[in-house]
Amino acid sequence: GQVFFSWCGLLVGAQGPLVQKDYSACARRSVIGDLRFGCARATGMVLAAKLRQTIHVRCHPIFVDPCLADERTALLNVYQGGTFAALRLVALSRHLPHVNERFVAELVRRTVAFSAGLLARKRAQGDAGLHARLQLLTRWLGLTA
Repeated sequence: GQVFFSWCGLLVGAQGPLVQKDYSACARRSVIGDLRFGCARATGMVLAAKLRQTIHVRCHPIFVDPCLADERTALLNVYQGGTFAALRLVALSRHLPHVNERFVAELVRRTVAFSAGLLARKRAQGDAGLHARLQLLTRWLGLTA
């Protein structure tokens, strides 16, 4: 298997250009992070902002860049990011006084669509067939996460 070394929150492949997010720091702190709810009306918006922040950090273009990650690693990075975002969504929603299931479902749909679009745009570079395949794979991975 591939040997990685940890550097600034990343796992960098020692034998080649592979980059993954280092989740070891997550084991030492809460998945909830610094959540603060202001008022009951704003909690859904706060939840959406926290989830967007989580997915933007974990789906940074570096994790899907064809020069830094092969296709398998890029898909793994998106899946891990989606899984972490799903864990955080569950943890955050437990602190809400009421959970609107439609709102959460739409939030998940938008998050998966963002991840799929990022991966497909970054890796397909004009290849329509590859773009469609990566969109489909990423949406499936995101929804299974």
